[in-house]
Amino acid sequence: MKKLNLLFINILIFLIFCSFSEFLARLIFTVNKEKNKHNFRDELLEKAYFGIEDEYHKFFADCPKQRIISKDTDGSSVRYANPNFSCGGITVKNNKRLTVDQKSPSTNIVHVFGGSTVFGTGASDKYTIPSLLQKKFNDIGSQTKVINHGFGSLVAVQQFQKLTKTEIKKGDIVVFYDGGNDIVQREVYGRPEGTIIGYNQENKIGFLFSELRNYLAEKSKIYYYLGKLKLYSQGKAVSQKVSKCEPNNSSKKEFEKKWLSYYQTLVNAKNFSESKNASFYHFLQPTLDYDLLEKSDLNYLKAVGIKATYDLCFIKLISRNSKNLNNSYLNFSNNFNGTTLSDVLINSSVNSNPGYYFIDYIHITRNGNEVVADAIFKKIYKD
Repeated sequence: MKKLNLLFINILIFLIFCSFSEFLARLIFTVNKEKNKHNFRDELLEKAYFGIEDEYHKFFADCPKQRIISKDTDGSSVRYANPNFSCGGITVKNNKRLTVDQKSPSTNIVHVFGGSTVFGTGASDKYTIPSLLQKKFNDIGSQTKVINHGFGSLVAVQQFQKLTKTEIKKGDIVVFYDGGNDIVQREVYGRPEGTIIGYNQENKIGFLFSELRNYLAEKSKIYYYLGKLKLYSQGKAVSQKVSKCEPNNSSKKEFEKKWLSYYQTLVNAKNFSESKNASFYHFLQPTLDYDLLEKSDLNYLKAVGIKATYDLCFIKLISRNSKNLNNSYLNFSNNFNGTTLSDVLINSSVNSNPGYYFIDYIHITRNGNEVVADAIFKKIYKD
């Protein structure tokens, strides 16, 4: 009985200590946290969403999280548990993002495959890349219909799996727009043949703990700031200490060897499309240029990291590997009718700073989508 009483007293003391620590953390840090939260959103509003504030408010709308289901990691089976939903400018019908003003009947179809950037994270229905492509076809009086096959987290091989289960007809056009998710898998996770969905499935327990940590970080201020202290101690939250976050020191030949299966997937997609008497185009997507933004607007770079919950090391690693991929891509692109768009945003004069097109390391705003859609349309229309 005495042991139980002692245990009870110890638990009570521990709970009192935790409650008191939480109270102090809230008392000391609440104002500072709200200030930081305000600052990072201000950075996005004033720079990325300048002049398109309505898109900003839609992007930050409080929408329910949609559950994703799939059979193994097959890209053709990935779908939302709820196939129809609408919130924050995002409309999904029959598990496809809405393409605004689609033509019906149509003479041919442009099928656009990719991950969340094709899906249109960061933009409302009217301003996704497929919707903007549809508008360009409509403006020239074409009866072409554009379909958005984009789905978050897909890598190239999953897009190909999705393509093979899609009805492709003579005269259709197949577009792959990707690169970023494959960089994450091949260079960050070191899984050349892996998928983001597969990685998540293999690490379910880890993700449960991650969800718990995120919950505690959101609800408990003492936990939140202990986490921040840990990041700073590891050099993950300060720009001055990200020099260790560099790509593997491999030769160009070694790098290309890791990406051969990616290039082969694109060749397979081209061959499959042409077997259906359709045309195939691949576009290597742009990613945030870490070095450019670090020099030109460090505050915005940090805001992007806070918004996306990425440390700056991760962003830098993606940026450096993206440049390596672009150099390698140019040697293989003729095999699958490929075009790199790595510099398309840097060369655009719409934004005062090319970094302001990005809301994280890869997702771009409506303004960025307009630049990308214009480049894709010009390539398709020219041919």
